[in-house]
Amino acid sequence: MYYSRNIVITIGTALVLCVLFSCAPPVYRYKATTVNTAMFHDKGDFQVVAGGSPEIGGFNTAYALTDHFGIGAAFNFSNASDSVVVQDTSGLSTRAMFFEDNQASYEIAAMYFNHFPGDRMDYEVQVGFAYDERTERTDGKADLAGTIYDYDERKRPIYTRYFIQPAFGKNGKYFDWNVGTRFQMINYLDLEVEYPDRDYKNYTDYTIEPVATVRAGYKFIKVMVQVGLRLPVAQGPYDYVPIHLGAGLVVPINKLTKGSKEG
Repeated sequence: MYYSRNIVITIGTALVLCVLFSCAPPVYRYKATTVNTAMFHDKGDFQVVAGGSPEIGGFNTAYALTDHFGIGAAFNFSNASDSVVVQDTSGLSTRAMFFEDNQASYEIAAMYFNHFPGDRMDYEVQVGFAYDERTERTDGKADLAGTIYDYDERKRPIYTRYFIQPAFGKNGKYFDWNVGTRFQMINYLDLEVEYPDRDYKNYTDYTIEPVATVRAGYKFIKVMVQVGLRLPVAQGPYDYVPIHLGAGLVVPINKLTKGSKEG
């Protein structure tokens, strides 16, 4: 009974403090893409991946230009829509307005890859840059001048990302595995637009995202599953989902899948 009473008092106190200090749910702006590991072995290795995380999905591709250097690119996209109740500037007409929020992410990367002695395992290091932008649309059927919905469509950058991504693992004929970590610097660009009534300035966050990836299949198609953690250093109003999940379909083109090398 004593412990139960203490638990009730603690929960009640927390609720009161939330009311007094306007506790709010976390605001997530960063949408994590899958960590695009390749584990190439030879010049001419190539892969295309379709998939993503619960936050954003799309496509990525990579190609081995030489026996040790490659390039990669990715495009990811998310869409959300809702119906928002608004009032026109006269204050007399209230209606439901359609609101759409899209986010697009464009990513490029350069990679160095090699194998450990004995050729039992490969490793790679990627260095990349990404640009993320947001497009918001309304159906524009009301006089909304002077409101937060004072537009039919607006597009703006929300953040840029710089990352370095070491990984090690091995691709096989039927099964691939790798473990990697994406060290990322996220430069937010939308604070002054998103919070015009607050003294927020654009700032930079840092994340460490260790992940493990497995891929299984036959010939030129494999199923990919990815799981990991997100360890952020957050310095502003945006929060981060702590668990990373990813899934997709992989089309790998290399000597193993073409049957010209034992794996």
